Amino acid sequence: MAVLNILKVYQQAEHADKAHGMGWYPYANFIARTYASEFGITIEQAAGIISALSPNNKWERNLMDAYYLIQDPGVKVCTFNSNKSKALAILDGANPLDVLRGRKTFNFYMNILDPYNPDFVTIDFHAYNIFKGGRETKSLTPKLYGEVSNAYIETAKELCILPNQLQAITWVTWRTSLQVSA
Repeated sequence: MAVLNILKVYQQAEHADKAHGMGWYPYANFIARTYASEFGITIEQAAGIISALSPNNKWERNLMDAYYLIQDPGVKVCTFNSNKSKALAILDGANPLDVLRGRKTFNFYMNILDPYNPDFVTIDFHAYNIFKGGRETKSLTPKLYGEVSNAYIETAKELCILPNQLQAITWVTWRTSLQVSA
C-alpha cells in the first residue's frame, strides 16, 4: 500500500515538478560547492552545515542560515540550538559523519554530497506522510524510518530513477498540493 501511496503522488507530479525534483539534489550539491569555494571550506563541511541546519527549517532559509553562519558563527539561525551546535562543530573541523547522527540529517548530507548515490534517501515528515497517504505527525523510529526508506527505494527501482530523485519529486508535488489546499 505504501508503494502505491508514493506512486500516486509521483503520478500527480506535473512535468515542472518532476524536472524540479530531478535537479533538486544536484542543485543542493552546487550550492554546497559554491559555499565551499567562496569561504575556503570543504564540500563536506558545506554539505554538513546545510544538513545540520535543516531540521524544522524552510529550504530557502536553511541556505541563508548556512551562508551567514559560515561567515559569522554567532548569527541567529532558524532551527534548534542543538543543530546550530552541530553546524558549528562541522565548521570547526569535526567530521560530518561523526556529527550528523540523526537518520534524516545523515541521509540529507549524503544526498547533498553525492546526489547520484543510490544508497541514501532523505526521509522527513513530508516523505512519511506521502508513504502513509495522509497527514500525521509521528516520531520516526529507526524501524519506521527503514520501512519508509525501503518503500522509496523499491518504488524508485520500479520507476528507474534514484530514490532521492523520487523523494524530491514527491516532496515538491506534496508541498505544492499543501499550498493549493491550504
